[in-house]
Amino acid sequence: MKKDFTYDDIIYRIGYFRNINNISARDLSLQLGYSESEINRIERKTIKLKVSTLLNILEIFDITPIEFFYPNLEDYKIDMELLNLFSQLKSEDKKSLIQLISKIIKAK
Repeated sequence: MKKDFTYDDIIYRIGYFRNINNISARDLSLQLGYSESEINRIERKTIKLKVSTLLNILEIFDITPIEFFYPNLEDYKIDMELLNLFSQLKSEDKKSLIQLISKIIKAK
């Protein structure tokens, strides 16, 4: 798993979420109240992305910052489902499950 999250990663993810939401750069710019080319300029890195703009983009995509910055985008939903189920267990059961998962990982 990659540890460092770079500005390039943030820009990539904006494009990723734009694409899965079928929103063009122009449409995203307009939804944000910017000129038609603003997102293109951000994605080409000719202007810097403001944190407030990123938060507005996440709102348009209807995702949380946690989802946006999650290391493995493809597994986010299933990982959150697992976490939700895990959080409902008693501490004793959580410890047992951790031991089981550790054994499965070591066996690979």
